[in-house]
Amino acid sequence: VDGKLELSLMEDNLFEMKDLKYTNFENLTFSQIRGIAFKSYDACEHITIDNCRFENIGSYGIWQFSNKTAPVGQNTTQASQFREGGCRYYVVKNCSFDNIGRNAISIRQSGSFNALEPGYSVIENNYFTNCVTTAGAGYCVMLEGIECSFNNNLVHNAHSALTFLGVDNKIHSNEIYNIQRYVSDAGALYTGRNFLMRGSVLYNNYVKDISNKDPHMNTNYNRFVYLDDAQAGITVHNNIFVGNSHGGIRTIMCMTISLLMQIRHF
Repeated sequence: VDGKLELSLMEDNLFEMKDLKYTNFENLTFSQIRGIAFKSYDACEHITIDNCRFENIGSYGIWQFSNKTAPVGQNTTQASQFREGGCRYYVVKNCSFDNIGRNAISIRQSGSFNALEPGYSVIENNYFTNCVTTAGAGYCVMLEGIECSFNNNLVHNAHSALTFLGVDNKIHSNEIYNIQRYVSDAGALYTGRNFLMRGSVLYNNYVKDISNKDPHMNTNYNRFVYLDDAQAGITVHNNIFVGNSHGGIRTIMCMTISLLMQIRHF
């Protein structure tokens, strides 16, 4: 049989940068590496990644991280969720992510939590499939920030579609299906464990087919939307949920949660 076998030998990250500003990356293909394709640190600003392809990546597709912990979060069990000096106006749009070992996109943090400085980062109009292939569990996209947006994306064949943390974020107009097939205790859209992170809104999302396929695993904790321990101030409205999830939305010890006008089909 005629065929072609390709082995990736590159263990290093492909791009790595710190405090980069006013730079666009367009019409590029990031492929066949074992490290992180696009790694950036701290106060990157006005970065746009547009119409790029990320495929066959061993680790993260895009990884943005702030090393600075906000004073409000120091010496707490959730210190990793309180960061400052993060990126601002970090935009990923019109890109495709296929066969990514860890998260397709991880942004931690956009803006500054201590002063509630907005990050205005946007993840929109992207295609995600076959993500989190080398980890037993994880999320396709991690978005942590102030006044950020995850919208108009298509996500399928992954564990959790999105984990979001922060204040006043908007998650809307996304299509998510065929996820959480071999895991339990997960949410297609997940947040939790910090009652200070308020004001985010989830609306106009279409989510279907999230039940576990493994007959030996308990699926009672898989949900379309999962608001975990002590989460507060989240609004969920005008979404469509299709299929059996043993409950559409799960809340655990949550406060001031608004759940309005969901549509659910079986």
